[in-house]
Amino acid sequence: MEPSCGEDEESVKSYASKSLSDHGRICNCSIPCQCINQLDTPTPMRSSRKFVLSEHVLGIVSNTESYLKERRITELVRFLLTKILVDAPGGPLEHLVKILDDCMLYRAGFGRLPVLYEERHLKAVVKSFDAGQRGWVNASQLRRAYITLGLNPPKIPDDAKIPTDELLKNLKNDQEIDLSELIMAGASDGDSRKNNTPVSSF
Repeated sequence: MEPSCGEDEESVKSYASKSLSDHGRICNCSIPCQCINQLDTPTPMRSSRKFVLSEHVLGIVSNTESYLKERRITELVRFLLTKILVDAPGGPLEHLVKILDDCMLYRAGFGRLPVLYEERHLKAVVKSFDAGQRGWVNASQLRRAYITLGLNPPKIPDDAKIPTDELLKNLKNDQEIDLSELIMAGASDGDSRKNNTPVSSF
């Protein structure tokens, strides 16, 4: 049975696939025929579905980016990996679990911060920027010391001279501030240390 306009798409496709030269025999459309062309034309329903799908995907991407930024997930993963490299444990997986446990205990108001660099590491960094043992560093050296440790340097005058013992104390304090804020990112108001973050000395 030959299809006419209005029949289902499968029937038209079946006939159309045989040969375009037989078109006049299998279709009663007027010239030019619209049957075959309509098969590849997006219907309003198809366009609507594509639009809804695109909006859905964009919504997921936007929510994911917001979540990662708000909870500082990327920074947290970087901290965990760097902590493992610095500590160089025999069992990395077990050590990772311990670091996470320490973070959770601190967030609950117990224990101490699992800082990335111990005081001996900080002393070595300060000493490297005061090779002449003058007992102080200039503003440029202070900034580089902070950047070396992955911390944001404070704003100080370019002609400032900072005693090395003060720099060591502030590096230690600012490292704790940064890690505390990272651990508390996205924490609920009920968490014990939510509003008890150390304050920078600079």
